[in-house]
Amino acid sequence: MREIPTHKPGKIFLAVMLISFILLTFVAPFLYTDRLYLGWMSGPFFYGAIVTIIWGVALYIYSFYYWPYR
Repeated sequence: MREIPTHKPGKIFLAVMLISFILLTFVAPFLYTDRLYLGWMSGPFFYGAIVTIIWGVALYIYSFYYWPYR
C-alpha cells in the first residue's frame, strides 16, 4: 500500500477517506434527533452507513480503475 500516496489518484482516494472520516467524527454527534431514516435507522447509524458506502465506492473505483499494478 505504499504506492497509494505516491500518485495523484491515490492522493484523491486518501483525501476522500479522510474527509468522510472527519465529517463522520464531527457531524455524527449532531445527528441525535428523534427522526428515523428508512423507518428504523437513527441519524448517526444512517450517516455511518452512508460513509461506509462512500468508502466502498471509493475503494472500488480506485482498485479497479487506478490501481498502479494491474
